[in-house]
Amino acid sequence: MTDLKQRYTEYNNRLRADGHKLLAFPCPACDQAIETQAAPAGDEWDTLANCPHCEAMYFKIVTSTAAHGVIPGPIEQQ
Repeated sequence: MTDLKQRYTEYNNRLRADGHKLLAFPCPACDQAIETQAAPAGDEWDTLANCPHCEAMYFKIVTSTAAHGVIPGPIEQQ
């Protein structure tokens, strides 16, 4: 198991053991399932993250009921 995947697994196991809600969504690069902590009701979290399976960087958006990721694209010149 890669270091990233091991840390991801251990972190999610701690969240689960502490009773936190986890949401699953497909990696936008490799389509493997990724779990993440749900945001509190009414909040929306976003961050850059790395897939624990393929290590691709993606932008993650999480609410209390759903999560999804997108691959950042090039910045358009104005």
